[in-house]
Amino acid sequence: MEMWFSEYHTPDVKQSLRVNKQLYSKQSDYQRIDIFETPEFGRVLALDGNVMLTERDEFIYDEMITHVPMAVHREAKDILVIGAGDGGVVRELTRYDRVERIDLVEMDPQVVEACRAYLPSNACRMDDRRVHIYFEHALKFISKCEEEYELIIVD
Repeated sequence: MEMWFSEYHTPDVKQSLRVNKQLYSKQSDYQRIDIFETPEFGRVLALDGNVMLTERDEFIYDEMITHVPMAVHREAKDILVIGAGDGGVVRELTRYDRVERIDLVEMDPQVVEACRAYLPSNACRMDDRRVHIYFEHALKFISKCEEEYELIIVD
């Protein structure tokens, strides 16, 4: 029997992907997290029924959201990343030797856990010594934050 995942955009538009296997499915305190294995796009992360990334094309987004601001802010050493619990932005930031600190604020620890287990090519640098992960709402984090950052990336 065929299995398909469909992302609904409007009553008249949906995008569907053939699924080989559902690797992960969990309702966290914040959202439904699903990871599928697909023949066309490799592994796919969906949050609340919306595709967040696919292994086949995630590099396009993660490289652009990271390397463009890093090229503009050539002295950025201390960086705040909001969201991006899949680890792709962190992976790209750790390529820079000049980066001293990456503070990642992700509301949902289950996203990070799922991506570490099922999307290791994205989450491969989450344990880098420069990375500090904070599981809380970004506005709450920022309101009490005393650190200064040269760059803030909001994913």
